[in-house]
Amino acid sequence: MSKKQGNEKPSRLMRVVYPLTLALIAAGCVYALMPGFRELEDVRAQMANLRQTLTAKSLANEALSKEIESMDTAEGVERAARRYLRWARPDEVLVLFEPPSGETTTEFRLGERRP
Repeated sequence: MSKKQGNEKPSRLMRVVYPLTLALIAAGCVYALMPGFRELEDVRAQMANLRQTLTAKSLANEALSKEIESMDTAEGVERAARRYLRWARPDEVLVLFEPPSGETTTEFRLGERRP
């Protein structure tokens, strides 16, 4: 009787070589893709930071828009002149305090909010 070719058992060498070959191919693929995964994580972190910055800038922009709207009146213009330009009416006295030496100044520029 002749043996059928489909029923032959793989040799012991082949039972070791096939899994080893597959393991090496898988390891090579993982090694080749690792830099891409690291770069993807870096890009995701950058996107999260940019979203956070966008949110903060949007809130600041909204606050500035409200401040601009408040300056559409005579009272708003006067308030801005007093706050940012340190203007006073002729009958008023403007008192400015110097910060102690070594401390930062408390001056505010146009668009900044007071704490």
